[in-house]
Amino acid sequence: MRDRITFKCSECGEENYIGTHVKIRNVCRSINFARVVTRKLYIKRKNKKDRWFFLFLRKRGYKMIKIDSLVLGPYATNCYLLWKDDHVLIVDPGSKSNKIHQLIVLFNGVVDGIYLTHGHFDHIAGVDAMVDHYHCPVYMNELDMPLLTNPYLNVSAGSGLGDVVVKSKVNALAPGINNIGAFSFELVDAPGHSEGSSLMLWENHMICGDVIFKGSIGRTDLAGGSNIKMVQSLQMIRKLNPDYLVYPG
Repeated sequence: MRDRITFKCSECGEENYIGTHVKIRNVCRSINFARVVTRKLYIKRKNKKDRWFFLFLRKRGYKMIKIDSLVLGPYATNCYLLWKDDHVLIVDPGSKSNKIHQLIVLFNGVVDGIYLTHGHFDHIAGVDAMVDHYHCPVYMNELDMPLLTNPYLNVSAGSGLGDVVVKSKVNALAPGINNIGAFSFELVDAPGHSEGSSLMLWENHMICGDVIFKGSIGRTDLAGGSNIKMVQSLQMIRKLNPDYLVYPG
């Protein structure tokens, strides 16, 4: 039988097994514990033991907040699955890859919607397939919505991969606090890479699309791009909370 790990609560002094009463990083109950578990176990899932542990914690009433990262499409675009308990928000499905379905099914997820950081083809190519499968709504900054139906603006024309056009209905998001199903987040305009490029600030996470990367920034020579607006967006980002965990496209 597997050894059971115990933790002592510094508030009440009780020592209990995982799944009952846990005190970790000076926060009673579970949310920080869930995040620690996320970083150690869930980013690279190599076996189904992780699934058992995740479902076990959820069943015991823990708040499970985590992000899965998938690299999709010929341009290696990052697609993210945001999890809040069993609710899922798909961010930038750059292809109709079955990897997305496999993770959602494996962890018994319910898709609340799709969020797009901007309208370039490598971030939107899988939208229609996801909508057909999950019958979920799609959301993005209104300023980039023209790119969804114009292959020249979304840069798919001439890419050699075929024209990309999103036929699904897309709902406009305004800057400020927005809600998609179980998810509440702040949308921040960050033009430069495209006119409607946006930051999603959710919990302590920043999903930034192609605005910034590790040691680099998004290109500004595509339709809707602007060097001046990119500089302004970077200056704005410098003023945000430096503790955000950044998730680029």
